[in-house]
Amino acid sequence: MVVDLGGTTTLRYSSNNGDFDFLLLAVAPAERPMFTKTTLNTNGSLTLEWTGGGTLEASPSLTGPWAPIAGATSPFTFTPDPAVGQLFGRIVR
Repeated sequence: MVVDLGGTTTLRYSSNNGDFDFLLLAVAPAERPMFTKTTLNTNGSLTLEWTGGGTLEASPSLTGPWAPIAGATSPFTFTPDPAVGQLFGRIVR
């Protein structure tokens, strides 16, 4: 069960009956990074857009090696190198 406390809130718990071993309070996970749009621009460049933050990484194969793209934030525009046959991208957090 997720409870949104909406800022600074006092949380009180009272157990008059029942068998409770523990309560766990944890921070809800942040939004998972996800590609939202890929655009092929008229000049041959590509624009990638994503949500959820994270670091854009690229690799010539799905199995790696993966390398971070320095300074890449959404939207990120780049021109593919014609000498590279393929390039894979992912966002990691």
